[in-house]
Amino acid sequence: MQELLGHKDVKTTMIYTHVLNRGGLAALAGSVLIATGAVAFSHLAGHPSPHPELLLLAVAAGGLCGSLFDSLLGATVQQILFCPACAMETECHPYHRCGTATRRLRGWRWLNNDGVNFVSSVVGAGVAAGWWLWLGGAGGP
Repeated sequence: MQELLGHKDVKTTMIYTHVLNRGGLAALAGSVLIATGAVAFSHLAGHPSPHPELLLLAVAAGGLCGSLFDSLLGATVQQILFCPACAMETECHPYHRCGTATRRLRGWRWLNNDGVNFVSSVVGAGVAAGWWLWLGGAGGP
C-alpha cells in the first residue's frame, strides 16, 4: 500500500489508511449532527419533512460518503508537496510556512486541498440527494 500511494515513510501511509477507525466514527458523528440540524431546521422553517427519519438517513449517508471520498482523494491523487528545510510533507504552495520553496512529491498538479474539498462536497450532496429520492423522502406524485 505504501508503494502504491507513493509514500516514502510508512507513517504517512498509516495516517491515510486509518480512515475507518476514529476518523470514520468522527465523520459519521458529524454527519448525524448535520442531519439532525437539517431535520430541526425544516421544522423551524415551517416545512417539516413528512419523513424526518429518511432525511436524517439521507443527509448522514451523504456526509459520511463525502468524508470518505475526501480521504480517498487526499490519499491518492491530491497534490502533496515537500519542504526540504523542514523535511516534511505539506500542502503549502509555492512556499512552506517557514518561507522555503516547496517541491511536488506526488499527486495531480492541479488538485490541491481546496479542489478535494469541493469535489467531496459535491459527491456528498449528490449521495444525500440520491438517497433522499431513492428512499422516497421527497414524497411523490
